[in-house]
Amino acid sequence: YIAAVETACGSHTHTLVPDGKKNVYVYVSSYSPNETFPDCKPPHDGISIIKVPLKAPQKARVIDFPVLFPDGGNPGAPENPGVSKTTGCHDITVLPSKDLAAGACMGDGLLFSIEDPEHPKIIDRVQDNVNFAF
Repeated sequence: YIAAVETACGSHTHTLVPDGKKNVYVYVSSYSPNETFPDCKPPHDGISIIKVPLKAPQKARVIDFPVLFPDGGNPGAPENPGVSKTTGCHDITVLPSKDLAAGACMGDGLLFSIEDPEHPKIIDRVQDNVNFAF
């Protein structure tokens, strides 16, 4: 055991993002916010970013919580029947050699630039309200 890092909504899935030889970052996806949860109220449309210094992993900490859907994301039903409202990302995968990440999010697909892993930037977004499968 080295350390634990608390995030506001826990961790549904988490993704390791390497950054050379000094740090590794963890992108934490959480969803299913609830009005009764003190630190995890809707919309919770972001990810927690944890920085882990490789030479001192016990100093790991949350450094940011970027909001991924400032417009609220996919509104879901009734505007889009059979489609869930966006409430965060289910999975994020990374391609470090290209400084890219992709998010399979509730109602949206995201493509990120992770050139600066502490500040991922959304570079593309798609919504498919016809073939939506989640």
